[in-house]
Amino acid sequence: GADQLFAYSIASTGALSALTPATLVTGANPVAVAASPVARLVYVANGNSTLAVFSYSSAGALSQVGTPVTLAAVPRAIAIDPTGSFLYVAASTNILEFDIGATGALTANPTSSPAAGSAPDALAFDPSGNHLLATNYAASTLTLFSVDGTNHGALTTTGSSKSVGSTPTGIAVDAAGTHVYVSNGGGAGASQVYAFTLTGNVLGDVSGSPFSVAPGVGPQTVALDGGFAYTPNLSSDDVSRMTVNGSTGVLGTASTTPAGDGPADMVFANP
Repeated sequence: GADQLFAYSIASTGALSALTPATLVTGANPVAVAASPVARLVYVANGNSTLAVFSYSSAGALSQVGTPVTLAAVPRAIAIDPTGSFLYVAASTNILEFDIGATGALTANPTSSPAAGSAPDALAFDPSGNHLLATNYAASTLTLFSVDGTNHGALTTTGSSKSVGSTPTGIAVDAAGTHVYVSNGGGAGASQVYAFTLTGNVLGDVSGSPFSVAPGVGPQTVALDGGFAYTPNLSSDDVSRMTVNGSTGVLGTASTTPAGDGPADMVFANP
């Protein structure tokens, strides 16, 4: 059904089974979903400029928390900080900030939302939660913000920004919080992953960046796991794999594995 959040249980074999209720109405045209890292809460951003909140039981049963929050603009991405205290929404040219209450209810940050560039469309935290990174689709940049955990998670532009080609599509930060990777799926800088160092409030360039995902074409995001970087490639119907030098951040030559028709995202399952 349209405009719904679907819920499943996962068996030991990995098989999915619909929960009860199997679906809940979210809002028109849901575009992004995020789960709290510390509580049984799920947030869905909708194309009708609303943000719906759901809690779930130990059995996984979903229930809506309050009424959807009205946003100032159409959302493109959402992110929750590692403490589960603050939620951020990329919308129009700003990043909207919210406090997360004990029940999951959202309260808008009383400080003004910072400008993020033109059409921010991907968000990612470093492991410490002290920094939030945003790609700006129309501006072709990556912007670094500092996070004030003592002031409603207020964001401050660090002044550190990097060019990432004309169509950045995803962000990943390594487990050490020292390197940042941005995929680019089309236009200038297409089919590449840009790599940067992250030291304090400063982004630096990794030698040799950007790195090609060829023979893959059209990476839609970038994911890191076990010393490797992966990109699902929409145009070539495969996944690129590259080694990651943990010290320098340099990516190795890509190899690909078929992945069906138009892969657009990927996650890693627990072993």
